[in-house]
Formats: sequence, C-alpha cells, structure tokens
Amino acid sequence: MAIDKEAHLYAFNYGSESVKLSKLGAWSLKSAQFVSMENGKIPIIGREYDVEDSNIV
Repeated sequence: MAIDKEAHLYAFNYGSESVKLSKLGAWSLKSAQFVSMENGKIPIIGREYDVEDSNIV
C-alpha cells in the first residue's frame, strides 16, 4: 500500500486537448465483503432477498 509521499495517482481524460488539474482528491475504500447465497436468498442488511420472488422477506 502506498501512503503519503509514496503514493502516486494518475488521471486520464482521454481527450484531444491537455487539461491542468488544480486540485485532485483521492481516498481509500474498505475491502469488499463476500457473502454466500443459501437457499436462493441473498442477505441484505439483516434481511434476506428472495431471488425467485424478487421480494425482501
């Protein structure tokens, strides 16, 4: 992990003209959380989502 002065950030605009960035902010995200499906239901914040019925139960 790059922290403070060891970090580098590249910005691309994919345009035909150059741009100058006067300020650019960045942040880090938490790691992804993987949850397994059981009985065709996906847990959603303490509840389950029924994939077949498309209803929260």
